Amino acid sequence: MRDHLSQKLDPKHLRSIRRAAMMSGWRTASIAALALAGVVPAAATTIHYYEFENDFADSGSAAQPASVLAGAPAFSGNTPSDILGLGDIASVQLGVGDALSFSYPFPFNSLTDATLEFFVHPDALGMEQDLLWTTTGPGDTNRFNLALSGPGSMGLDYRDSSGTLHSLGAASGLVANQWNFIAIVKRGNTYALHVNDLPAVIVSDSNPNLPTSAAWTINGRAAAQPLPGVQFSGRIDAVRISDQALNPSEFLNVGAIFRDGFD
Repeated sequence: MRDHLSQKLDPKHLRSIRRAAMMSGWRTASIAALALAGVVPAAATTIHYYEFENDFADSGSAAQPASVLAGAPAFSGNTPSDILGLGDIASVQLGVGDALSFSYPFPFNSLTDATLEFFVHPDALGMEQDLLWTTTGPGDTNRFNLALSGPGSMGLDYRDSSGTLHSLGAASGLVANQWNFIAIVKRGNTYALHVNDLPAVIVSDSNPNLPTSAAWTINGRAAAQPLPGVQFSGRIDAVRISDQALNPSEFLNVGAIFRDGFD
């Protein structure tokens, strides 16, 4: 049986409904289960959410928009709307010389628990592409790096302020030329790397010394340290950062509350 309620709402209304649901973190089931045990956890807050609906606005609680760091990022009508719903009308397209910057520290620098989620549509997977480069400073230090590489893997690491490398694992399952979902869940010093619907890769940081950089980027290594072959080319959409360690049932790839009908 299909529910066509969503077809009666225009994309603007659908986007508002989707944002309200995702801002809540969809923690109802988890909270209810813990409440039975007499424990009520803090509700997750979406502190940053970049939907890229033809703008760089942040619809999270912090409301800190992105800005263009380099090149000319463009908007594309190619989106993961089959998952996010009809309200998802645009994504941002980046070439190898295009980058966005965010004028606040990457939240993993300071939050004990946090979740980063986004959808990515790489044009190709082969050489390393440093998608999230969390500093605007020169050189390779004091930053997180989330990199895509072939064949179809995603890796996470960071260098502390002294330059020491901390490897946080790699997960496979990415596919070029289609939308993929990535989530990184930080619980203390343990990181769970999720790609699409595959089992997570979990790695603990045995000697943490987190970066302290004051800003972060998407594809910013293109500007900060322009080494050949490390820049991303493709689309990215729905970058959400929450201040709690979300469960997979709360991820964006679960789908919107209202889409083009329910099966």
